[in-house]
Amino acid sequence: MKVLVAGDGAVAEATVTALVEQGHEVRLLSPDAEAMARRWPRGVEASVGDVASSRHARGTADGCQAVLQLGAVREPWATTVKTGAGRRASGPSRIDVRGTRWLVAEAEKAGAERFLLLSSLRHERSDAEDGRLMREAEDAARGFRGVWTILRAGLVYAPGEGGLAELATMVRTLPAIPLVDGGRGEVQPLWHEDLGRALAQAVESPAAAGRVLHVAGPERALLSEVADRLCALVGRKPARLAVPGLFAAIGTEAAAMLGVSLPGRAAALAELDGESRLPDSIENALTSVLGVTTTRIEDGLRQLVAQVPEQTPRRGGAIRRRRFHVDIEGASPPARALRDRFRRNATCVLGLEDGPPEGRLLKKGTLLSARVPLRGFVALRVADIAADAVTALTVEGDPLAGIVTFRFRDQEPGVGVEIVVEAAATSLLDRVLASAGGALEDFDWPGALERIVELSGGRAPAGIERDVRTLEPDEAEAVRRRAERLRVARRRAEAPVVSKAARQPAAPPEPAARVAATIPRAKRTRRPRAAARDSS
Repeated sequence: MKVLVAGDGAVAEATVTALVEQGHEVRLLSPDAEAMARRWPRGVEASVGDVASSRHARGTADGCQAVLQLGAVREPWATTVKTGAGRRASGPSRIDVRGTRWLVAEAEKAGAERFLLLSSLRHERSDAEDGRLMREAEDAARGFRGVWTILRAGLVYAPGEGGLAELATMVRTLPAIPLVDGGRGEVQPLWHEDLGRALAQAVESPAAAGRVLHVAGPERALLSEVADRLCALVGRKPARLAVPGLFAAIGTEAAAMLGVSLPGRAAALAELDGESRLPDSIENALTSVLGVTTTRIEDGLRQLVAQVPEQTPRRGGAIRRRRFHVDIEGASPPARALRDRFRRNATCVLGLEDGPPEGRLLKKGTLLSARVPLRGFVALRVADIAADAVTALTVEGDPLAGIVTFRFRDQEPGVGVEIVVEAAATSLLDRVLASAGGALEDFDWPGALERIVELSGGRAPAGIERDVRTLEPDEAEAVRRRAERLRVARRRAEAPVVSKAARQPAAPPEPAARVAATIPRAKRTRRPRAAARDSS
């Protein structure tokens, strides 16, 4: 089956992955479709467009038997500083009714047999404007002339996206963290990969046809307990500030009414008020209907911390290059052997708070973090290991965005080692420090080189050389492209391996008429088509 998936972010990626694993072909519709599609070696076709802002091509659903609208709700799972998702929703609301209606019409024109809408538990019970618009979007899905399904999801969390990811970043980097109502509220987090598998299952499941299904995480926990677990995983205990839930709710609603986009962090944290919890009277279809094996909170939070996404420099900002170099003479081993000594002793050499145990080889994907004066913690993720270099990228939430390269070269009469830091400031504090001189001196790079000299068993008679300069625009652009290539390559390397059996074409779906015949008549009742065509 060919499936059109409209949406971006972690939920869309998880859904595409699950569909490919089931043997389906996918057409991905999003503003970043080309970059996203490169994560999967095969089975995913890119269609660049934005349903919410009407930037899309007619005939997008042609040849597709099923259409998934994952972009109708921009929050809680897609609200991040990076995506600026709130700004992409049509109008002041976070709910995209117009785009949903357009996608329904495209699905019908293409003769698609099924239409699936990802909705929100949070907005289902809301009397505010977002709640009203969410119900309009659901009505548009019910008006589909084939088989429809609506999934109302609770609080979704993923690396780099949503309220829990923002909370994890604050735990890792700040001296104090805000908790809605002091953390007394109960949350029921749903891991994004579980939601992706549920959506993929619902595409074909006869039990999901013509139904509104509610999905949430398998466990409930107080927000304060979630914060405790994040602190234990990160190894920090920042102070806690109680934020009244009423203030958070009023602030979010006022911003929506005024058409103002809240900063991603503030909007995401406002979602941690317990309103997305599944009521006891409603069945959790995640397991009972869709048969998804769930991820426990403890395991999901561990992945949330370990998989924090890389952060690359944005266009337009100044990038500074800091280069630290030492020439080692004497009993030093060859460059490649010294590189491996560094990899086995990276935690000690770099003065890390969190890194691999001594003697364990530093590998691609390893997260390294160190305490930085005035900034809290800065983290790096190893993105590449070459014969003569180890390269790392900064991660989201840090005050720096850029690349750090540790390079080892054989030369006469010994080995040359250099550390090159190419980074841009991402926060006002770091820009202020940059203007004061001695800027961006985050890790102790000279100290790291001194410890590498000790590891080598040689000596450095000329000492450590250093230079700092701001890159020219063309040089800065080259750094950005290199950082982005490294980020995409690592993401693609993480893509699940699809077995040969899974790549076989999926069995033809049941004809829509046959599936529709199993739906109770009341559930097939549709609104007049004229109403569905009204603009939002």
